[in-house]
Amino acid sequence: MPRHRPRRRLALATTTAALVPLLLVAACGEEGDPAGTESSASSDETSQPTGAEEVTAEVGVETEAPADAAVGEWDAERKDSPALGVGVPRLREVLVTGHDGYDRVTFAFEGGAPQVIASYVDELPSGDQEPRDIAGAHDLQIVLVGVDEQSGFAPADLTDTVREVRDFGVFEGELRVVLGLDTPGGGAPGFRVTSDEDEVAVDIAHEQAG
Repeated sequence: MPRHRPRRRLALATTTAALVPLLLVAACGEEGDPAGTESSASSDETSQPTGAEEVTAEVGVETEAPADAAVGEWDAERKDSPALGVGVPRLREVLVTGHDGYDRVTFAFEGGAPQVIASYVDELPSGDQEPRDIAGAHDLQIVLVGVDEQSGFAPADLTDTVREVRDFGVFEGELRVVLGLDTPGGGAPGFRVTSDEDEVAVDIAHEQAG
């Protein structure tokens, strides 16, 4: 028995000596891992967009330019739009719709779109309609040239800006419609006229012309 004990002690000492370097290496690795882990995590987080970035990108795509930017370029001067098509258009409907910064009066036709003359007037056109007064402080006359004599429309919806849409009938191929308009500032609003294949749109700004 005394001969075998030194061998066991020597084997234990040898095993312990062999484990010491491994433990030192493991300890060094553990000390280095947190920094490496943080660096990797930071790299991953940097490569992914944040919630704020995603919202900003989405808003940037969906947000429209302010209507005031376009409205500011409109004026209260007379505007002429040529006829589209070769037929005799017949007015079948008039719609008034509200938009951001302006209201739109749409004249829908069958057989093309007529020539359009739009201007503010001090006197209403002659006709059989009574009473003569139109709601609103400003009268914008829309003359639709070369339309069918049967053209006409039912009363349209109104807005705070477009106070009335009055049909004065067809005379010598010209249908006269007057828009009674108001603005918060009291002045005549700016407007624009656009024609499509079978439509004429008159856009009325919510603010007076600059």
